[in-house]
Amino acid sequence: GHYESEQLSTAINETNREVKYVKVIVLDNGCISINYDHKYDKENDLYSIVLHILRTLCFTAEYLENKLSKK
Repeated sequence: GHYESEQLSTAINETNREVKYVKVIVLDNGCISINYDHKYDKENDLYSIVLHILRTLCFTAEYLENKLSKK
């Protein structure tokens, strides 16, 4: 959908503050990018990390969408 700049900016800023390990940004082409940012070390189980990344990205997309659907 199309959102007002201020509404989008507020929702993105709140999401970035409230959800751990993610950074939401608006790309130059207008698309919204959700990035996972967490240090990986060889002691972590790769399967668990990838699962956490996927769950976190899905959660964040829904979280942001819910914020944008509220007016």
